[in-house]
Amino acid sequence: MSHDDFNPQSALIPVFFGHGFPFTSEMWKDVVERLFNDDYILNHYALIFPNFIGFGDIVKDAEDLSEVPAGSVSTMTDMADQIIRIADALYSSKFVYCGLSMGGYVGWEIWNRCPDRLLGLIVSDTNAKADSPEGAANRLKTADRIEQEDSCSFLADAMKDKLFAPESLTGNPDAIKTYCQMVSGNNPKGVAAAARGMAQRKDFTARLGEIQTPALVIGGKDDVLSPPESLDALAAAMPNATRATVPGGHLAPMEHPDEYAAAVAEFLRSL
Repeated sequence: MSHDDFNPQSALIPVFFGHGFPFTSEMWKDVVERLFNDDYILNHYALIFPNFIGFGDIVKDAEDLSEVPAGSVSTMTDMADQIIRIADALYSSKFVYCGLSMGGYVGWEIWNRCPDRLLGLIVSDTNAKADSPEGAANRLKTADRIEQEDSCSFLADAMKDKLFAPESLTGNPDAIKTYCQMVSGNNPKGVAAAARGMAQRKDFTARLGEIQTPALVIGGKDDVLSPPESLDALAAAMPNATRATVPGGHLAPMEHPDEYAAAVAEFLRSL
């Protein structure tokens, strides 16, 4: 269900899916499709998967920011506010948020801004740390290159081996094709702005113990960017978190949507 399909008078609880970098909401397609086949989920939740500011075809709930000026910065707070605005437009006092990688960074900001409205928090293949000075500098270089080339195509090749499990690189051509099209076709200025925003994100590590929201920490067992042991520690630091490990790498929702959707559905049933 998209934002435009949602009925504000419905009793359904919105579940927002926040995509990673440098992807679009297309990365959630197979997971959401499987959740749509679950009667319990459809009777209790509305699944909403917007594009973040400047990515793909941005949700038209507020101002149209699809044309992001060169040199712009889209912070994680900006993206969190985007999700909260959509929830406001839907008259939803409570909602669930699921974010992968960069989308996970956005999740911390959503919790920080409206913890009383967050019925459940799913963070996937992510961390709560701020970038190191070196990491931040590399993101800024990436942002500059994206704008100089006016293209995200080089990211598709540069990141692929770290995002997918080895078995997916050789045995899941559909996921690889979707990934390449999604990244290469993305909005360069919007992606560059998000890279700058990630470089200046807050560190929430010391605040994880404050998160009372029921949470699910989920990730691929072969993720080299957010390895299982780091996600174990993330879950252990939050008082009401459960942990799920699924097959795949950093893009487990695209690699193994059946297992990923099952873990999400189990969590949603528990709320």
